Amino acid sequence: MPISIHDERKNRIARFNFPVDLQQKILGTDRCFILGMGPSINKLDPEQLKNELCIGVNFIYRTEFRPDILCIVDRQRVDTNNFDKAKKIIALEHVLREKNHLFRDVDHTKFDFSIKYHMPFNKSWFNVSDFDKNLETVYFGGSVITDLTIPLAIYLGIKEIFVAGLDGFDAFPNSHAGNASQILDALPPTEYLRYQQKIKSLARANNTKIYNISAGCLSGGFDKVNPKDFSISAILRSYKNEIKGNFFALGRDICSCERPYPDKSIYHLKRLTDNFYARHKKGLIFFEKIDDNSPKEDFLWEIEPSFCNKNWVSFKSYNVPTHYITSIDHLSNFRLNRFEGIYNTYFSSFQPYVHRQHAEERAEKNAMLIDIEKMKQMVGHQLNYADTRP
Repeated sequence: MPISIHDERKNRIARFNFPVDLQQKILGTDRCFILGMGPSINKLDPEQLKNELCIGVNFIYRTEFRPDILCIVDRQRVDTNNFDKAKKIIALEHVLREKNHLFRDVDHTKFDFSIKYHMPFNKSWFNVSDFDKNLETVYFGGSVITDLTIPLAIYLGIKEIFVAGLDGFDAFPNSHAGNASQILDALPPTEYLRYQQKIKSLARANNTKIYNISAGCLSGGFDKVNPKDFSISAILRSYKNEIKGNFFALGRDICSCERPYPDKSIYHLKRLTDNFYARHKKGLIFFEKIDDNSPKEDFLWEIEPSFCNKNWVSFKSYNVPTHYITSIDHLSNFRLNRFEGIYNTYFSSFQPYVHRQHAEERAEKNAMLIDIEKMKQMVGHQLNYADTRP
């Protein structure tokens, strides 16, 4: 007899034959973390999540994260080389049926293939009013997070779901972390948003809240929050390398990092063309000469690992320590923004260069991107104008 979401929680958990320690871990919490493959996952600290219930997807074990459960819905996203790192792998039935040879020499007690996609595919999440109470089927939406991982978490009795690495189409130039960007495609923007909104409403009907703790992410149906607001110390703060004297490209500008106070890990960003320094004012970032009347702390920055690559950096305001230098794209000005704000993780992350020449080359590429985009917009306006002429 199928085990329903209305049955006792311990029976729903026991259905999947989790290892005893994992059963206890699930039963002892009402929140979990879903780890997606977006590059922003690199802004989180795996060490801080090791005691949390974590559910990963696809190629997550190619990163430093070690979630308790792995979910798979796509037969092209089976990471056989890392099966041993998961305590439990839950994959949809068709993955086993269509890729049976991948599972011949594995420990089958580690796998569960009891859940299927509802057929035909044209009945998607948009056509249903609730999750399958027995979790025997899920509906097609094109994303493992919405299709399987969230329904599984709700079935297991989770009431707060924190999703990380959910960057989707906003992650430029790579949509996924862990050397998977050449393999995986992100959902189209409109579908990406609509499926999240639908899943959010279904979750709410089951008394479960879904939060997006991914850095950046220009759009999405889940509420953006800062992990710190939920007493989650998961943001990666400590940058291991010394960057004094390194060079950076901030848009078209080439900057160097100076350390004005030898006993403190705070920095000035000096633009090399005029020796002006980056500061913030009313949320904007611009360069200005420091004089006796300048508010000195507006020119000071702390260094953290970046939003998409832990070997790059992000610049956090010293006197507004909840805000970072960010940008939406290569055309937009830099602004001061919260971690949970709207920005692009790639254009808000900065690669340190030991040699000035390399920073100059990057600044030239940035300038070229800006000029090309402006030309495209100008041509578009001209074409639109031509279309309106009689």
